[in-house]
Amino acid sequence: MTEYDKLVRDEIPESIRQSDETPVTHVAEDFNADRLETLREEKADERGGFADRIVLERVK
Repeated sequence: MTEYDKLVRDEIPESIRQSDETPVTHVAEDFNADRLETLREEKADERGGFADRIVLERVK
């Protein structure tokens, strides 16, 4: 089992499920909004967004 504990793009948990694995996630509550906004602006169009604030803990 691989541990991540990092903010992931909104579609990542579904991609993991489609690989017959189970993502363990939670919604980020305490985060640096400025850092997220910068990441969003740079990568949202290219790779997807962070609107759902999903944090991937691990994949079982």
